Amino acid sequence: MDVCFSDLELVASGNYTIRELSLVIGLEKEVIKNIIKKYNIVYNSRGYIKWTDRDDKLIDDMKKSGFTNKEIADELGVGVTKVEQRVSVIGSSTKRYWTADEDKKLAFMRKMGNTYHDIGFIIERSPFACMKRYNQLKKEGKV
Repeated sequence: MDVCFSDLELVASGNYTIRELSLVIGLEKEVIKNIIKKYNIVYNSRGYIKWTDRDDKLIDDMKKSGFTNKEIADELGVGVTKVEQRVSVIGSSTKRYWTADEDKKLAFMRKMGNTYHDIGFIIERSPFACMKRYNQLKKEGKV
């Protein structure tokens, strides 16, 4: 594996996600992570040095478009927990509305006896949000 100095500069700049670096440099994400280790490049546990304004805008835009935290994490090349933490810091300006598909899953899983905790895990909602939505659907006669 040949790595040139400019590649290392890109990694160390902290301006790119592991995923973006993989695309720009043309190496797999795991290879990029190994380069970071091999050359002792300092980065935090997110996989790169810092959150950027571009990251924050991407997160906010994706949340507004209805993407899940997992989908956002995959796009940024970070873990879901890191995205959740960042959303709580930047305060996403979005409210995630329930989709018809989520309503169907909620109703079906509840009918099958699943707990709100289990349902929330599957559809990436809090147990309280699931309970609240289920009760709303019940009031509306939809379940």
